[in-house]
Amino acid sequence: MEKSELIPVVSTDIETSKFDSNSFYIHQKRFGYRLKISNESYQLLEFANGKNNLNEIKALLKDDDVSIEFLYDFFYEKMSKYGIVINKEKVVEPISKPSYLKLSFIVIPPHIVDLLTPSLKFLFIPKVMYSLLALVIGLLTIVFIKNYELFMSYDLKEINWLYFGVLSFISVTFHEFGHASSAKYFGAKHGGIGGGFYLFSPVYFADVSDIWKLSRFKRIIVNVSGMYFESIMASIYIIIGLVFDIQMLVIIGTFIFLHSLWNLNPFLRNDGYWVLSDGLNYPNLSKNSLLLLKDFLLFFFKKAKFHFTVKNIFLVLYAFVNQSFVFVFLYYSISHYGLSLITFPYDLVLFIKDVLNSKAELTLNSLLDFFIPFLFYYLTFNLVRSLILRKLRKKRTN
Repeated sequence: MEKSELIPVVSTDIETSKFDSNSFYIHQKRFGYRLKISNESYQLLEFANGKNNLNEIKALLKDDDVSIEFLYDFFYEKMSKYGIVINKEKVVEPISKPSYLKLSFIVIPPHIVDLLTPSLKFLFIPKVMYSLLALVIGLLTIVFIKNYELFMSYDLKEINWLYFGVLSFISVTFHEFGHASSAKYFGAKHGGIGGGFYLFSPVYFADVSDIWKLSRFKRIIVNVSGMYFESIMASIYIIIGLVFDIQMLVIIGTFIFLHSLWNLNPFLRNDGYWVLSDGLNYPNLSKNSLLLLKDFLLFFFKKAKFHFTVKNIFLVLYAFVNQSFVFVFLYYSISHYGLSLITFPYDLVLFIKDVLNSKAELTLNSLLDFFIPFLFYYLTFNLVRSLILRKLRKKRTN
């Protein structure tokens, strides 16, 4: 059959919604793909109703610049690759797990999460949420400032690490229930709660991919709701510790509060990253901002086109900081720490021996001395590993 005779048909497994004034959100429910497409692309999809062939669609568009080849590529190559347009000759692979998340697994399945989220939705009623946030932030700030010296000098050997592990697990689980509950409150579906590894660090996550169909403000609320819930749990631990004079609970609650603040980091795939991505209405922030940085550099060296908008300049700066941080940090570490970087493994072993023999205290102040050398080795290992993997991929493609 000639290409012009082909009749494109949109799959019945898709769900669409308006993303912003210039684009639409499409979810291929069967294969799991979620795409943002332009208004023009969405209008083209409306012609794929099973009635018009490509030749008739071209005539309906009344645009001489649109060719049969263009329409075929759009419907039968680009859209069919994601299962949005039916193409029996193309095998659609279900979406794979995110490349940045390794060895992921589900701990609490969706139907179990769904048993609890309805009863937590009241925490997102505006008056309740804003009042609780004010109380929690005020309490945690006052406690942290008042107990800063104690917190930094507290001998961590005094902590019951079994209790710490259990209470931390409860708080991070409640964190993920925050994401799932807010998604439910705004009418989006949630998946299960699971774990995995990101940059060799264990992480916990809630599947709230469906929130892309929500408004920008609602997506941001879902992103920060984990920190909101975790801060509530930290406050509960601290209040119990203060009422019953259990110093360890105050310390654990403060640790959890600091962990929650760390989630604001926008350069790792923490909650802060997704807040920034949604705040800018810019999906795949890390990847797309890096592409924008390349366009910016090409503008200077090859006179390529680049649109100088406030948003684009901000994204270029974000990508530059994100990419240069590792190299700046490695340079800083070498120039300021020098020989101590080489002796770090030996110094660490000696410190651990002294702690075990009660010759040294295990405090945050003492651990900070090892933080930069440890981070230096950690980042160096990841950098070397990524370079090796990149070379291996090139060899396979060649």
